[in-house]
Amino acid sequence: MRLTQSLAAGVFAAAALIVGAASAAELKAYAGKSIELKDVHGLIYYAPKGDVFEVVTTLDTEGHAFRVVSTLKDGQSTTLSAPGALGEEAATVEIRRDGDSLSVIDHTRQRRAEVTLPNGRRAD
Repeated sequence: MRLTQSLAAGVFAAAALIVGAASAAELKAYAGKSIELKDVHGLIYYAPKGDVFEVVTTLDTEGHAFRVVSTLKDGQSTTLSAPGALGEEAATVEIRRDGDSLSVIDHTRQRRAEVTLPNGRRAD
């Protein structure tokens, strides 16, 4: 069990270093993108399977990993979300397929960026 947890933590840490932390990113087939939804860390990649993209999202929360597999046709999207505390917005990541490209849009980071003032302070 500890080996599995250590392995999962290592994979997520390496993915985070490789792919960076942009609020929106276009993925290439089989290349990973790390995500964060509150305290849940994850990695998304896709594989073309005929006319669909098989999107694999592996999520880890406190050492318990689980995988969500979805298929997207052109024009389709799926959303991952973690609820916020009372009065706090949910953390949301959208996975969208447009033609031969797949985008991962971190709506939570976009909302934070939209309320940042020019001096770097956040608007309340």
